[in-house]
Amino acid sequence: MPPKSSSGRGGRGQRGRGGKAAQQPRATAGANSTEMDEIEVLANKLWLGDKGVNWSDESVADIMRTHIVGKQYARSSLQTLERLQYFELYLWTNYLSTDDALVSDAHVMSILLMANEKYQQGVITSMWVAMEGEAFGRLFDRVVCMTRSILSTGTDIGFVDALSARSVVVQFLIACFGSLETENVRTACMALTSLALWEHIDDTRVLVEAEFERMPQLRKFAKHLKKKPSANGDLLPALLRDFIAMLFAGDSRSECLAYCTKFIELLVDLESQLATRRYVNLLLVDYQILDLCQVSEWYRNDLLVAKRFRDMVAMLRGRVYFQVNDVSGLPMTEAEAKDRHYRRVAELQIMAFRVFPKELEALALSSVASLGDSAVLTEHLEALDDSGLRRLAGLVGIRTRSLLPLTALGIAQEEGVYGREFVLDAFVERYRVRPTVADQVREISPYPSESLLFSEIITETDQFSKQQSSDTISYPVLPVPKLNLQFLTLHDYLARCFELYRLECAYDIRENIEDAVRRLQPNDMGGFDGWARMAMPMHSFNVVDVQKPWVGERAPSK
Repeated sequence: MPPKSSSGRGGRGQRGRGGKAAQQPRATAGANSTEMDEIEVLANKLWLGDKGVNWSDESVADIMRTHIVGKQYARSSLQTLERLQYFELYLWTNYLSTDDALVSDAHVMSILLMANEKYQQGVITSMWVAMEGEAFGRLFDRVVCMTRSILSTGTDIGFVDALSARSVVVQFLIACFGSLETENVRTACMALTSLALWEHIDDTRVLVEAEFERMPQLRKFAKHLKKKPSANGDLLPALLRDFIAMLFAGDSRSECLAYCTKFIELLVDLESQLATRRYVNLLLVDYQILDLCQVSEWYRNDLLVAKRFRDMVAMLRGRVYFQVNDVSGLPMTEAEAKDRHYRRVAELQIMAFRVFPKELEALALSSVASLGDSAVLTEHLEALDDSGLRRLAGLVGIRTRSLLPLTALGIAQEEGVYGREFVLDAFVERYRVRPTVADQVREISPYPSESLLFSEIITETDQFSKQQSSDTISYPVLPVPKLNLQFLTLHDYLARCFELYRLECAYDIRENIEDAVRRLQPNDMGGFDGWARMAMPMHSFNVVDVQKPWVGERAPSK
């Protein structure tokens, strides 16, 4: 199948699986109960039998321990539970009738696993319908509390190991933030991405004050928020710190990298919607997530999952620096995007001349265009010693103190302070020249290249939904755009659609090439041993005419 958007949004035309129009499924009874699947036997005993629902918290724990964790989170077990309406008829009905203090962690984790399975099958909409009213808010608050416990203690929860529990929670958050059109989901989720996130930005608060100067009304909102602090506003910063610790923990397991890749997918989703991007973007810039990912060991790994990690980081970089006003949501023109970059570089030059007039005189007098070159900017900053470089970084809003102890980050020089090389890279990342939307459109080729035809995105698509059995659950990640209901700008919508269409066409072309090669059967001698001899060897190839590009373009005009 060609690659498709992994938005996980179920068909709206289908009747709800737990609705009135749906018939209650029954497991097929055979002549001998030993011939039936164990899960179907439990379903007949606990919630599909004629005697009604036979609720038991121990039964939930036994299913989790034996048929989910014991079967290494096999998709077949989760799909069987989904088919037998384990969530609708057993988990959720009893969650509504049970006090929050009495609901076990295994019960909540089972709900999250079934929600993630529905998301992967594309039927998550029926679940949001079942969770109408304040019920979803209760569950979401419980998930937040459970996540805090996982991050603080690192112990197993509900028979699920800590790494698997992180993956389950992150996948659940992806499903939630992909369904913000549902009112109860939006009400619960937006508390995680509110203005309260800016309270966790660097103590110098240079970035925050710059935003307040640009949007004075935000200062009033921040003062009002201090009087009524958000209860869940600290979850995303805690997840970010845990992600950084995981990134530099030295864990060589592929499941650890798979979790980091899945978390990057969550950040991409948050950056891809105006409702969630508004305050998250500045937090990611301050935490230097892109810089930390780029210097991590996983970023330089040759494994396939590491390639996906790099692709997701590239997607996140495109989202973070997208041409849109984060607060107002208005798209930026090409002139406005360039003006924003020039203004940022000019502020660096003014600050450098004010604090270091002798050391950075050349930087202050250089052209803005030249400072967009990483080599030129690094050469100018080399004139400062370590303390001066950190001082300048603090004045322009670049974090120099690490978020975690030095044992977790192998990139610091002194206690609690990033090393010189990392700070220089942070300067380069902040002030590099980025292509505008118009530049990106000019460089897009309508024809697929050889690297695209045989890239991992195309070749691994058929294996996307197949989860390998492992002691730790890891959800698949496909680095392609998602067709959510919300888009940043009209160009963002067109770009996502074009990219998916381009990948689909490349997939079809690749299948045609494979079919032709299979019939031709070329050998090492340059001949063809197949039955279809519709090809001839090419002895030479010459390019006879290459004309100069048009003004403002890079590709040859002919």
